[in-house]
Amino acid sequence: MKTLLPTALVFVMSALTKSEVFEIDQLYEDLFYNYQKISRPNRNASDKIVVEFAAFLIRIIDIDERNQIITVNLWLEMASLKFYQWFDWRFSWAPGLYGGIKKLNIPSDHIWTPDILLYNNADGLPYIPTVTDALVYHDGKVLWSTPAIYKAFCQIDITYFPYDEQNCKLNSAEWDLMNLTSIRRERVYPGCCGQFFYIDITFWITIRRKALFFTVNLVIPCMLIAFLTTSVFYLTDHKVTFAISVLVALSVFFLVLIELIPPTSLVVPLFAQYLLFTMLLVTISILATVIILNIHHRDSATHKMPNWVRTLFLKKLPRIPILCLKVPDWHQVDPKLAKIKKMIHKNAACGERYRGSISNRRPSPYFISADEGTDKESRLRKLATSQGMHPMIIKEMINNVNFIAGHFAALEDGGKDSDDWSYVAYVIDRLFLILFTLINIVGTLVIVMKAPIVLDGRNPLPVPEPTKPLGGDILSRYY
Repeated sequence: MKTLLPTALVFVMSALTKSEVFEIDQLYEDLFYNYQKISRPNRNASDKIVVEFAAFLIRIIDIDERNQIITVNLWLEMASLKFYQWFDWRFSWAPGLYGGIKKLNIPSDHIWTPDILLYNNADGLPYIPTVTDALVYHDGKVLWSTPAIYKAFCQIDITYFPYDEQNCKLNSAEWDLMNLTSIRRERVYPGCCGQFFYIDITFWITIRRKALFFTVNLVIPCMLIAFLTTSVFYLTDHKVTFAISVLVALSVFFLVLIELIPPTSLVVPLFAQYLLFTMLLVTISILATVIILNIHHRDSATHKMPNWVRTLFLKKLPRIPILCLKVPDWHQVDPKLAKIKKMIHKNAACGERYRGSISNRRPSPYFISADEGTDKESRLRKLATSQGMHPMIIKEMINNVNFIAGHFAALEDGGKDSDDWSYVAYVIDRLFLILFTLINIVGTLVIVMKAPIVLDGRNPLPVPEPTKPLGGDILSRYY
């Protein structure tokens, strides 16, 4: 008896299952007998079928900026405005005749569904590729919800890259969702379809780039390199080499930027504007450095310093406090230079000194004055006789000493002129250092402040739950 009871229960449950399956099969057979899914589910041709079209944004999968394609995961729902489903009168049955079955799950490709196409499709599949079950009730109500992955063209505006905001139309964690809107439009296509109105629904997805990655890896390094440009005018050696190295580094950043943005010629991205601005500064700094080096290596043999240059760069500009330059004392005489100059005019100077202070003292036999006329010759002969040398040899020795002294005096004068030119180059260096620093700061602020994200205090929208239509709008389409 205990063994027969479980066996009887299994037999009854099996019988019920077979009976239910038979009733479902019979219901399917009755519903789809002479059913045509290509015809609209209305009794009269003039009747309209009102269908609500809603889209739930699940995720922004990818944005291909170079090809300007956006890939999104949407959950689409087609339902009537009142009951969130449409009515298909051909799906009506009496539940009592089919074992109390009140609803069925039917694959959507077996029944009539609204023809939903993506106009700006970029993948070759403008229709909904996923086949899901539609929920069909015994009174003819049909509810159909399906997920779909769409690829659509999205024109990327790179004006403010990397602080840009895009509006993508449907006709990765790299973006913030800023706004969701939808528009219903009625259009007439007289060229192909007569004067009938056709409805299209456009969803707009406004997204803003999360610029932290690009700020840390592109913008900040570029700014640091840009400010290195000003240090060219603070160096003493290898100025041109350093400036060219900065220019090469900026060229590398340009190559990276080309790989990131779409190949469009409509606008110049904000970051590209900053790179061009910085490269222009570096180029000008190289030209200025070449001119400064040319001035630095000038001397009296090749260039004579004009009076206005001497007055401006040696006397006036060094006294400006912002330049922080040490003002040289141009009235101080170098002791070495004074000694050499005295050696040139030794005889005349000594003669004047002896005549003025010790005129009664007997002159040295080795002293020869330049203005004593014939007495000079006599003293020269006396000096030669005392030394046992010919007078011409003594005269040649004196001329050689005067020549050497004059040569060193000329070198000292030339060195003084060379130092003056070097100081002029030093002053110009300091002027360009301050000028380029100001231009760099002002240019950076002006370009950065162009980005709308700087003054945009909006917070991004939270990721929407798949229970709310995209943008919160209720849209209708008539079939």
